[in-house]
Amino acid sequence: SPTSSPTPSPTSSPTTNPTPIPTTNPTTTPTLQARTRTPTQDPTTSPTLIPTEADPAVCFVSLDISCNAVYDGIRTPCEEIPSGTGNVDVTYKYQVENKGPDNIELVSLDITRGTTTESIKDEIDNVVLGQGGKDYFEEKVQIDFNGQEYKTSAKLVADIEGTAVAVCHASAELSFRGCTGCPSPTVSPTAAPIQPTPAPSVSTPSPIVEALDPVSCDVSLDVTCHEDSDDMTPCDDIISPDRVCTSAPSAIVLRYTGDDCESSENLQPSDDAFACDQYTEDMTSADWVKIKVVGSQDNHNTIYYEGTVQRGDIFSLSNSLDDNYVLSATTIVTITSTGGTLLQVIKFDGSCSSILMTGDTFGATQVVSFTNDDQGLVSSIASVVYTYTIQNRGEDSVQCTSLTSTTNNIQTNLDEKIMDKILQENEIVSVTYSVDLDLNAEQEYKTTAKLTSVPLVSTNVVCVVDDELEFDVLLSDSDTVRTRSPTATPTSNALSDVTVFPTEGMGKGKGGKGGKGGKGGKGGKG
Repeated sequence: SPTSSPTPSPTSSPTTNPTPIPTTNPTTTPTLQARTRTPTQDPTTSPTLIPTEADPAVCFVSLDISCNAVYDGIRTPCEEIPSGTGNVDVTYKYQVENKGPDNIELVSLDITRGTTTESIKDEIDNVVLGQGGKDYFEEKVQIDFNGQEYKTSAKLVADIEGTAVAVCHASAELSFRGCTGCPSPTVSPTAAPIQPTPAPSVSTPSPIVEALDPVSCDVSLDVTCHEDSDDMTPCDDIISPDRVCTSAPSAIVLRYTGDDCESSENLQPSDDAFACDQYTEDMTSADWVKIKVVGSQDNHNTIYYEGTVQRGDIFSLSNSLDDNYVLSATTIVTITSTGGTLLQVIKFDGSCSSILMTGDTFGATQVVSFTNDDQGLVSSIASVVYTYTIQNRGEDSVQCTSLTSTTNNIQTNLDEKIMDKILQENEIVSVTYSVDLDLNAEQEYKTTAKLTSVPLVSTNVVCVVDDELEFDVLLSDSDTVRTRSPTATPTSNALSDVTVFPTEGMGKGKGGKGGKGGKGGKGGKG
């Protein structure tokens, strides 16, 4: 036979104690998956570094091997799986880290198990790691845990990015046997005496992680809130503005609430400034309505708004025709069904010569905001943004599956914002959700967010984490009007002298049900 150099043994195990070959499926080639990692800090323990003599101060790389499997529903290190368990699907993980100052490019990774060496090149082709950068590769094989020793060694070659000469190496080795002192799933639970279960210690860390596998599923969730403004004021610093109007407004924003006349709450004197007549027994069915608002002053009528709205919608009153561009003392709101049936007529002082505040309710309308020269825009609504920051603090990639947020018992599903998001090690992602806060009264807001995720390496592990946020919205020191009792419904037809709208069918008193020429509420004439 031709002369050739002897082939070196792939392992350094003594010949007196040969390494047994794991019982893998010989027809199945192990699969490796490469995943790019973000740069992280150096680990607390320094791995063995083997620089070449070419440049020992420039190229440093480390290699580490670990082995895990899902055993009894929990991700378990291979050395802790009981001997006698039989065939188990395990995952070898080969983690590489650039410990030097320059970018390195991986050249080759050779994996030796028993007498077989496999050279991995395609999976690491074009993988470049910056300073502190990490990458890892996973190999899935089947092992028969029958008491044998399993030994795996790996050797990595890398070079400085852009060079053609390999200048640094790293090697690692992992050996384990099936655990002989661990309980086997075949052991009877009565083999050992049953001891009373001690009372568990109660702790409520924030955030709270509930997972079958805290190692592979370590996810954090943090909830914050700030005002949707240029200065991004934190929600716990938001203070309600002075809600009392001090000068004639150029605009008022109202919300259609669909409430009855008798639910009105304001401090404007009845009949003189405020009045409300209703021509239906119940406004609850009036979901969509037509609203017309006019200002009446000096025998001159100006339309402030006209349109169709739904319950909860807001609409703006403005005086664009009057030279003063301010709203008049007599503001009339007519509400009809979409079919034209008269439902409610409201009069209030829109000039602020009588007390007007954000949050005031006049029949089926509520004051949301006003604008004047003295105060500018004064609103009872603060638009805020909740931010949910999610971080994968574990070693394994995780996939987010659900996110819910509950504020004052109102739950919002945010699944669409995080669905199918995959987080690598130390990766952070943030999602936002905008809501409006009511500034009409002091209010406590409590939000609880809950995130569910699963590690990609296991389908049997679920990670649940939650976080809470609490803050109070306070009234300003200048807001001296804190509580109001409902304004009494007018006892006389205060709108009888208003000629802006036809008075046909209008009656006095609350709940006046008017048809064409019909009787008004409580005996009032149509």
